[in-house]
Amino acid sequence: MGKVRNLLLFGGADEQTFKSISNDITRDNQINLRVFSIISAVGMSIMLLASLFDDSLIKNRTWYIICASISVLILVLTCFCKANNKIIIYGCIYLFVGMLFAFGIALGTYIDPNNVSVSFPILLFAIPLLFTETPLRMGLSIIVGIISYIVVAFIFQPRLIFGYNMSNVLPYGAISLITSSYLMRIKIHRQVLEAQNKQLSESDQLTGMLNRRCYEKHISELRDKEDVKGITVCAFDVNGLKKVNDTTGHLAGDEIIYGAAQCIEKTFSAYGKCYRTGGDEFMAILEADAHVSEELRNSFDKQCASYEGSFGKGIAISTGIVSAGECDSIDDLIRLADKLMYEDKNRYYKENGIDRRNGGGLI
Repeated sequence: MGKVRNLLLFGGADEQTFKSISNDITRDNQINLRVFSIISAVGMSIMLLASLFDDSLIKNRTWYIICASISVLILVLTCFCKANNKIIIYGCIYLFVGMLFAFGIALGTYIDPNNVSVSFPILLFAIPLLFTETPLRMGLSIIVGIISYIVVAFIFQPRLIFGYNMSNVLPYGAISLITSSYLMRIKIHRQVLEAQNKQLSESDQLTGMLNRRCYEKHISELRDKEDVKGITVCAFDVNGLKKVNDTTGHLAGDEIIYGAAQCIEKTFSAYGKCYRTGGDEFMAILEADAHVSEELRNSFDKQCASYEGSFGKGIAISTGIVSAGECDSIDDLIRLADKLMYEDKNRYYKENGIDRRNGGGLI
């Protein structure tokens, strides 16, 4: 029963996985809406223009106007709404699907009731190709389209034509339901794989933090901004890691790195992004001013002091924190944060009588 539920509601994925990719699916659907609404608006406008010269198309003119207008409305809505506005985007999806079904039903029933319907069966197969949705919602939209077609056809078509069209629409509708469910599952599975590959490419394997690749990308984006107002840069470096690796082993060293990452993320992640940029080196880019950053530093020191692992208690981490106002560019902020961090490191080694030159041993 659980597998059936996951198939219908989440395309075969579990609920948590589906939620993690829902924003990506919405973004892709928004892009598709823009493309297909442009194609529809242009196509309907061309047919409207053709109806001025071809008498056989005059009876379709009203529908060309309606569909072109709806397509333009959808284009405007999807261009100006935010990518995470799911209500507008999915509302536009079903407005677009409803428009296509209505157009197909109109062409195949009361506009020309004596002809065999061709456009509607084609739409039954075409619509699931346009967007990524859950199999349940896509299936329900197809069922609503089929029922609407049957009702309208029954009212306007002669019984002989109606019976013949039913012998086409009902089997094609059943096949469309099956294929759309399978297609939605494939599309969602592809989104899951893409999300997993993206996470692997952007995450540090040991700590789970964002990696240096993401850090460099973020810094490059900040360089393009005119100013760095409201930005705080934090540089971190674990103290005495080499000594731990040499005396206790690399498992202990890995635990310290992981613990340092946990302390950094617990303290700073609510204000920005945290990165592991090297072996025992970390950076955080925050949206915070100097007052907030000072409070965060005090909280961070407490986090490090209270940390407990399998190989010991407490982690010593040198820190350099610089807020915008002290520097004019992101590169200057980084340089100053590194400088303050190394000053803090030198002070730590000096106060604890440790010689950095012999790997952290006592002087």
